[in-house]
This record gives sequence, structure tokens and C-alpha cells, in this order.
Amino acid sequence: MLEEKNTTALLAERRIRSAILGRFHLVYQAADREQAEERLEAWKRMIEHHNLPGYDKLVEFTYLWKEEILAYFDFERKYTAAFTEASNGILKARYIVGRGYNFDFLRVWAIARFPCCHKPASAKRKVKRKKR
Repeated sequence: MLEEKNTTALLAERRIRSAILGRFHLVYQAADREQAEERLEAWKRMIEHHNLPGYDKLVEFTYLWKEEILAYFDFERKYTAAFTEASNGILKARYIVGRGYNFDFLRVWAIARFPCCHKPASAKRKVKRKKR
């Protein structure tokens, strides 16, 4: 009987922890910054309501980085650091495999590989070509 109560309590706590994680993921699925801020506040209230051990530090550190978290919504393109880190990892692997590729080659390769992140030179300025 005692073991059954402990199991039930552990399962309930696991469901709560899973719900807390899911609620945090909802922050990044918000349409704009205001909605994300509301969802972040709801996430904080949920943690405070359940009073789980160890989560007070999580909330504290999340609120230290609150502006950086919400800055995700200040830009038109929604890229997190994961995109940049993945791109850097691909470039690092290419550099290792290339054995001596120089920076200019890697730059051109990266621009060709990730065209959505770079404006072509023609979009930046008009280049007049001489007619022959």
C-alpha cells in the first residue's frame, strides 16, 4: 500500500514536471513578444504553484536571461543560437575535412550553403560593368 502511494506520487510529480517543460516550449511558439511574455509569466506561476524542489533556481536564472529570451521575438527571422551553432559546426567539419581551406573559400562555401542568411552582393549595391 505504501509503495503504491509512492508510485502514484512519483507519477504525479513526473506529469507536473513534463507539463512545466511543455509550458516553457509554448513561450517560443508565441506569435509576438507580448504573448511570449504572458506565457513566461504563466510558466513562472505554474512552478510557484506546485513548489517543486530545485525549480526556484531555474526560474531565477530564466528571469536573469528574460530580455535575451524575449529578444527572439524582436526580429523578423526567427533563428535561435542553435542555427548559428549548427552552421559553425558544419563549417568546422568542412575545415577539418578540407585540410587547409582558407577563410575566403569557407566564406564562399558558407554563403552558397546557407543562402537565406546572406544578401547577394547585387542587392547591396549596383555594380556597373564596362561594355566591351
